[in-house]
Amino acid sequence: MAKRKTSPSITRDTSPVEKSEGLSPLQKISFVFIWTVSLLRVICTPVARRISFLVVLIGVVVLIWLGIGSTIYATTFASFQTQYTLQTTARDHIKTEIAALDTILSAHPTARDVLIQKMKLEYELGNTDEVQQIAAQLQQIDPNSPITKNALQEVGK
Repeated sequence: MAKRKTSPSITRDTSPVEKSEGLSPLQKISFVFIWTVSLLRVICTPVARRISFLVVLIGVVVLIWLGIGSTIYATTFASFQTQYTLQTTARDHIKTEIAALDTILSAHPTARDVLIQKMKLEYELGNTDEVQQIAAQLQQIDPNSPITKNALQEVGK
Protein backbone atom coordinates (compact mmCIF):
# COMPACT_ATOMS: atom_id res chain seq x y z
CA MET A 1 0.00 0.00 0.00
CA ALA A 2 1.14 3.46 -0.84
CA LYS A 3 1.32 6.04 1.87
CA ARG A 4 -0.95 9.02 1.48
CA LYS A 5 0.66 12.38 1.49
CA THR A 6 -0.83 14.67 4.05
CA SER A 7 -0.85 18.36 3.46
CA PRO A 8 0.30 20.54 6.30
CA SER A 9 -2.60 22.13 8.06
CA ILE A 10 -2.87 25.86 7.84
CA THR A 11 -3.19 27.41 11.25
CA ARG A 12 -3.41 30.96 12.39
CA ASP A 13 -0.81 31.74 15.01
CA THR A 14 -1.95 35.15 16.12
CA SER A 15 -4.85 37.47 15.64
CA PRO A 16 -4.43 40.90 13.98
CA VAL A 17 -4.81 42.56 17.39
CA GLU A 18 -1.86 40.65 18.80
CA LYS A 19 0.26 41.63 15.80
CA SER A 20 -0.53 45.29 16.33
CA GLU A 21 1.09 45.46 19.78
CA GLY A 22 4.32 46.87 18.39
CA LEU A 23 2.58 49.58 16.38
CA SER A 24 2.38 53.25 17.20
CA PRO A 25 -0.94 54.74 18.39
CA LEU A 26 -1.48 56.33 14.95
CA GLN A 27 -0.96 52.98 13.24
CA LYS A 28 -3.39 51.35 15.66
CA ILE A 29 -6.01 54.00 14.93
CA SER A 30 -5.44 53.48 11.19
CA PHE A 31 -5.87 49.74 11.68
CA VAL A 32 -9.16 50.27 13.54
CA PHE A 33 -10.37 52.69 10.84
CA ILE A 34 -9.55 50.34 7.96
CA TRP A 35 -11.11 47.41 9.81
CA THR A 36 -14.27 49.43 10.50
CA VAL A 37 -14.65 50.61 6.90
CA SER A 38 -14.10 47.09 5.58
CA LEU A 39 -16.65 45.67 8.01
CA LEU A 40 -19.19 48.31 7.06
CA ARG A 41 -18.68 47.59 3.35
CA VAL A 42 -19.39 43.91 3.92
CA ILE A 43 -22.40 44.53 6.16
CA CYS A 44 -23.95 47.49 4.40
CA THR A 45 -23.48 46.65 0.72
CA PRO A 46 -26.82 44.82 0.32
CA VAL A 47 -28.56 47.17 2.71
CA ALA A 48 -27.06 50.40 1.42
CA ARG A 49 -29.78 50.87 -1.16
CA ARG A 50 -32.46 50.89 1.55
CA ILE A 51 -30.89 53.21 4.09
CA SER A 52 -29.65 56.67 3.64
CA PHE A 53 -26.04 57.72 3.36
CA LEU A 54 -26.40 59.65 6.63
CA VAL A 55 -27.19 56.52 8.63
CA VAL A 56 -24.14 54.76 7.18
CA LEU A 57 -22.01 57.81 7.96
CA ILE A 58 -23.28 57.90 11.54
CA GLY A 59 -22.48 54.20 11.90
CA VAL A 60 -18.95 54.73 10.61
CA VAL A 61 -18.40 57.67 12.96
CA VAL A 62 -19.67 55.66 15.95
CA LEU A 63 -17.42 52.71 15.14
CA ILE A 64 -14.41 54.97 14.63
CA TRP A 65 -15.21 56.72 17.90
CA LEU A 66 -15.34 53.37 19.69
CA GLY A 67 -12.04 52.31 18.09
CA ILE A 68 -10.29 55.53 19.07
CA GLY A 69 -11.79 55.33 22.56
CA SER A 70 -10.54 51.80 23.06
CA THR A 71 -7.08 52.82 21.83
CA ILE A 72 -6.99 55.75 24.25
CA TYR A 73 -8.20 53.48 27.06
CA ALA A 74 -5.45 50.94 26.33
CA THR A 75 -2.80 53.68 26.31
CA THR A 76 -4.13 55.21 29.53
CA PHE A 77 -4.32 51.81 31.22
CA ALA A 78 -0.69 51.07 30.36
CA SER A 79 0.35 54.43 31.82
CA PHE A 80 -1.73 53.83 34.95
CA GLN A 81 -0.26 50.38 35.38
CA THR A 82 3.27 51.84 35.25
CA GLN A 83 2.42 54.51 37.84
CA TYR A 84 0.78 51.93 40.09
CA THR A 85 3.85 49.72 39.93
CA LEU A 86 6.12 52.64 40.82
CA GLN A 87 3.94 53.67 43.76
CA THR A 88 3.70 50.12 45.04
CA THR A 89 7.47 49.80 44.86
CA ALA A 90 7.87 53.08 46.79
CA ARG A 91 5.43 51.87 49.49
CA ASP A 92 7.35 48.62 49.82
CA HIS A 93 10.59 50.59 50.19
CA ILE A 94 9.03 52.75 52.95
CA LYS A 95 7.78 49.63 54.75
CA THR A 96 11.31 48.18 54.60
CA GLU A 97 12.70 51.39 56.12
CA ILE A 98 10.09 51.28 58.90
CA ALA A 99 11.05 47.67 59.67
CA ALA A 100 14.71 48.72 59.97
CA LEU A 101 13.76 51.61 62.26
CA ASP A 102 11.67 49.24 64.40
CA THR A 103 14.75 47.09 64.83
CA ILE A 104 16.70 50.09 66.09
CA LEU A 105 13.83 51.15 68.35
CA SER A 106 13.68 47.71 69.94
CA ALA A 107 17.22 48.28 71.22
CA HIS A 108 16.81 52.05 71.88
CA PRO A 109 13.11 52.87 72.47
CA THR A 110 13.78 56.57 73.28
CA ALA A 111 15.93 57.43 70.25
CA ARG A 112 14.36 60.75 69.25
CA ASP A 113 15.76 60.98 65.72
CA VAL A 114 14.71 57.41 64.91
CA LEU A 115 11.20 58.09 66.24
CA ILE A 116 10.96 61.27 64.17
CA GLN A 117 12.03 59.44 61.00
CA LYS A 118 9.57 56.63 61.68
CA MET A 119 6.78 59.15 62.32
CA LYS A 120 7.46 60.86 58.97
CA LEU A 121 7.46 57.54 57.12
CA GLU A 122 4.22 56.43 58.79
CA TYR A 123 2.73 59.79 57.82
CA GLU A 124 3.69 59.15 54.17
CA LEU A 125 1.91 55.80 54.32
CA GLY A 126 -1.16 57.42 55.87
CA ASN A 127 -1.04 55.49 59.15
CA THR A 128 -2.57 58.21 61.34
CA ASP A 129 -2.96 56.02 64.43
CA GLU A 130 0.73 55.14 64.38
CA VAL A 131 1.66 58.81 63.80
CA GLN A 132 -0.40 59.90 66.83
CA GLN A 133 1.18 57.22 68.99
CA ILE A 134 4.71 58.23 67.98
CA ALA A 135 3.86 61.94 68.41
CA ALA A 136 2.69 61.29 71.98
CA GLN A 137 5.85 59.31 72.66
CA LEU A 138 8.03 62.14 71.27
CA GLN A 139 6.26 64.72 73.42
CA GLN A 140 6.99 62.60 76.50
CA ILE A 141 10.64 62.04 75.60
CA ASP A 142 11.66 65.56 74.54
CA PRO A 143 8.76 68.04 74.62
CA ASN A 144 10.81 71.29 74.41
CA SER A 145 13.19 70.34 71.63
CA PRO A 146 12.86 72.49 68.49
CA ILE A 147 13.62 69.40 66.38
CA THR A 148 10.68 67.57 67.93
CA LYS A 149 8.39 70.58 67.52
CA ASN A 150 9.35 70.97 63.84
CA ALA A 151 8.77 67.29 63.18
CA LEU A 152 5.36 67.42 64.85
CA GLN A 153 4.45 70.49 62.78
CA GLU A 154 5.45 68.69 59.57
CA VAL A 155 2.93 65.93 60.24
CA GLY A 156 0.28 68.31 61.57
CA LYS A 157 0.45 67.41 65.28
